[in-house]
Amino acid sequence: MEGQFTKFYTRLFLAAVVLCHLLLGANYSQANSFANMQSQISSQSENIDELESTLGRHSFQLVEPLQHLALVQLQANRFDDAETSIDRAIQITRLSDGLFSNRQYDLLQLAIEINIQRRDWDEVEEQLEHLKWLVSSKFEGEAEDHLHRFQWLANTHLRGTLDDSAARRGGHIIAATGLIESAVQLAQLSPQMDTLTYAQLLYSLSHKYFIETRGILGGGKTSHALRRLYPHRQIFESRTDAIAKRYRVGLEKLVMLRNALVRSTDFNLEAVALAELYIADWNLVFNMTDDISAEYSVAINTLRRAGVAEEDLNRFFAAPVILPRPELKLNFNQALADIVATERPATRSDPRDRTLAALDRSMYRLSFIERSKYLPGYVQEISTSDFTSRNLDDWSSLSLSMRIDPNTRATTWSSGYRSRNYATGTDIQVQKAPHETTKLLNSVVSRVSLISFRPALVNGQARPMTIVLDYVFRNEDSRSLMSLLSRR
Repeated sequence: MEGQFTKFYTRLFLAAVVLCHLLLGANYSQANSFANMQSQISSQSENIDELESTLGRHSFQLVEPLQHLALVQLQANRFDDAETSIDRAIQITRLSDGLFSNRQYDLLQLAIEINIQRRDWDEVEEQLEHLKWLVSSKFEGEAEDHLHRFQWLANTHLRGTLDDSAARRGGHIIAATGLIESAVQLAQLSPQMDTLTYAQLLYSLSHKYFIETRGILGGGKTSHALRRLYPHRQIFESRTDAIAKRYRVGLEKLVMLRNALVRSTDFNLEAVALAELYIADWNLVFNMTDDISAEYSVAINTLRRAGVAEEDLNRFFAAPVILPRPELKLNFNQALADIVATERPATRSDPRDRTLAALDRSMYRLSFIERSKYLPGYVQEISTSDFTSRNLDDWSSLSLSMRIDPNTRATTWSSGYRSRNYATGTDIQVQKAPHETTKLLNSVVSRVSLISFRPALVNGQARPMTIVLDYVFRNEDSRSLMSLLSRR
């Protein structure tokens, strides 16, 4: 979600730092070294002992120090200690404010984070169910915070989709979508329909439908769970019908988003234009357009009427970008900044390197991370600095070139399902993958071929372009030497 959830994310900032460490594998700075954390733990424990001796074991003033202690213990991978600290903080809060107190929400979220990092998804499932019950049935607090709690729960289920067992993967996706659907309905019943929060929820819901389509294409238990028509019965929709349904409901939410912006006096024409752009993106992802240039002309012309300079428009559409866009942006400069942060020219770095990427300075280079092979085509952009500084001990990486040709429908296959789409790449060539097996590379390239892109648009006209991808994915056990693989 967008960075404007300031109040909510400020309270969760420290927990978000931990999450970033988990997802991106970044090294902690010297200030957060193991020795430093041990010192913090000792100091904070002594502080808590002193407060307890002065104020009593159940004083509410112990809650914040216990929460901080649990966070530092979590960073030091002392999971049992962190769980003990946060459980004590939760119990004190309930004794002080009652069983349904809203002060426990942040504590419960940290308790869930602890079990996610220790990979105890059985316990996470139980904790999520309890927090969902509190938020759905016993919520205490402001309407906006209520919506953010639903969003947090949905995003946590999405993490389960990426990291939990195959048996529960589909259930996590369904739960994530259902929670955002509930939040949208709640916003419609409260004075929230003219707010940025409501717009973000609608966009987030469309994105969940997209993730569901990736799960359907991945096949196996996840696809079956998403296509099951009746609980506990082995009756399933076809993949074609299931994907078509998600296209329709996702488009409906994006149209609702645009119409809400048109009605509101709090958003300008630039915001409406970007909503129109997301509608065009959605139609392209689902292959529901035959004229890409015409599809995007509505958004481009509205951006011009909103006063966006032609030079900025040309920069915005200069190179292909991943679709759908991961976050809602209703400010053109912010949307442009996102693109600039994740793409760069593919220049020659080594005179001895004769690969296509090294020789063609006109191509653009993008970096992606694939969190789960079971959601083919669902990737997350990473910046240049993230990619170059990443600890890749648990990940593999390869470099590929790909042709994005808006005039050609590329044929893709996933778990036996065939589709043809203008938004996917052709002529995929692996440029650098010295440690991977042929079988593994074929599997990765097959998933890469399912990534959707908005093509380059020059003066409003879709143009073909070759791009270079740095692709990060989870390690496999099987390895052998392999230097070049081509897929056409």
